[in-house]
Amino acid sequence: MRRATRVGLRLVLAVVAVYGLICIGMFGLQRHLLYHPDSRDITMDVALVPGASVQTLLTPDGETLKAWWVEPASDTTPVYLYFQGNADTLARRDERFAYLVADGAGLLALSWRGFGGSTGSPTESRLKEDGLLAYQWLRERAEANRIIIFGESLGTGVGVWLSSQQPSAALVLDSAYTSIADAAKLLYPWLPVSQLLLDHYDSLDLAPSVHTPLLALHCQQDPVIPFILGQQLFDAFPASDKHLEVVPRRCHVPSIAPVAGLLRQLETKVSAQVVFDRLEAQ
Repeated sequence: MRRATRVGLRLVLAVVAVYGLICIGMFGLQRHLLYHPDSRDITMDVALVPGASVQTLLTPDGETLKAWWVEPASDTTPVYLYFQGNADTLARRDERFAYLVADGAGLLALSWRGFGGSTGSPTESRLKEDGLLAYQWLRERAEANRIIIFGESLGTGVGVWLSSQQPSAALVLDSAYTSIADAAKLLYPWLPVSQLLLDHYDSLDLAPSVHTPLLALHCQQDPVIPFILGQQLFDAFPASDKHLEVVPRRCHVPSIAPVAGLLRQLETKVSAQVVFDRLEAQ
């Protein structure tokens, strides 16, 4: 009996030890699992987007960020501030960018630190700093009421945060989530992810403070960010002018074709509001 007890105790201790090692390993590897930077310099692919040029932004901590910039057709047309996802380079979204600027809108698409020719390594706090820097760069060229913040996947976390901190014309979210913790819990329900996470991107907590018009896009069967998280986040935004477009298939960061018409309507509203605000200021 005593021997059986000792064997059982050893088995329990072994299981606990293995579980602890897994937790330690996941803690150490978490940023490698969250961020998948492609280092190919976006300078080589800038010709993919009509009218685009490469801009260099210097961060306060000494890093160099690269971005694609397309000037707007006029001083009343909107400008998209685009935040990419956690993998690849901006070149992966060349068709999307070409559509966004086709009717004269401007575009500043930021390559996160560590991605696409930008130096440094990504973390939540650093990406938020990068997003704010890009916004400030853009504000020197366009009023806040012309800026449409557009985030995809991981970039939606920065987009929601920036929208809660700075004025803008509208917010567009593609494949958004409530928080990294919520997404991780669905992927790793057997891990204490809330205690292990370094980067949280708690968009759900910030959503109530974002009052700009909102356009959201999400796949109904998203294998990366479950649709339920995007729905929960969408519901948390207080704006009366908001729309969630659901793509009824299995995908992640789908084509923006389902919201193409809505984007054009949004651009028209933004331009009209800019003209109205200027007349009011006279």
